[in-house]
Amino acid sequence: GTPFPLLSNAGKSFQGSIILGMGFVLEIGEAEKLIELNLINRNVLFPYLNGDDLNNNPNQKPSRYVINFFDWTEEKAAQYNEVFIIVEKKVKPERTRWKTDKEGNQIVGEFALRKPLPEKWWQHCEKRPALYNAAKQLNRVLVSCRVSKYVNQSFVNVGAIFDVATSVVMRSEYWEYAFLQSSLHNHWAWKYASTLESRIRYVNVDCIDTFPILENLPSEIQNKLETIGEAYHEHRRQLMLGMQLGLTKTYNAFHAEDVQTGIITSILYGLDKK
Repeated sequence: GTPFPLLSNAGKSFQGSIILGMGFVLEIGEAEKLIELNLINRNVLFPYLNGDDLNNNPNQKPSRYVINFFDWTEEKAAQYNEVFIIVEKKVKPERTRWKTDKEGNQIVGEFALRKPLPEKWWQHCEKRPALYNAAKQLNRVLVSCRVSKYVNQSFVNVGAIFDVATSVVMRSEYWEYAFLQSSLHNHWAWKYASTLESRIRYVNVDCIDTFPILENLPSEIQNKLETIGEAYHEHRRQLMLGMQLGLTKTYNAFHAEDVQTGIITSILYGLDKK
């Protein structure tokens, strides 16, 4: 049968923000110049983590910034003049020319999105306030790419805006990570998720919300899982940094026949296979 979402998982998993407008996105250098120009711009410029950063950057850190005016009025957003001008120039024309349905919802492609996008063009489409309010209570959260070759969770420090292509789980302990990085969860996710070509579509309601993470474990078992989870996550992180490979390529290497126990990095560099 189909498993039901568990009450113990309620309010702990979220889809990332839908910004709906590439004009919001800045290169790191652009954001730094805006902050150098006026320090208050730090209030509306945030690291922007997407699925590509998570799966392909060895350090899994955001490679760009995003402008975020939250749910502010136009008058309040305009106080950040240097940043507001960018959104007005690059986002407003695109937002205001889109069609609407009979109820006034914005139509983008095949989808009718919630109004009023044309009127509040300086705001993100789906701001996910519940996600960021929950994240404020933690130092780090578990994040995964929603469409990926492998089922992988990674700890990411809070403070970034998460792209819609990411799945964010409000879990900050290594023993919780051990549950979601286990073979049990891997099989569970592949069984109940849909797929895109050969990749998994890791949707929260199908993969995470239904999966039991036991909160009342005996302390001895929880401590063992904590140790295992930390060792796994840190060993993998050091591998990625040492080899300068992203998460997906690291797992490709792990599963490759040419990679055997005891192989050293210099030999890996010598392999001519992709």
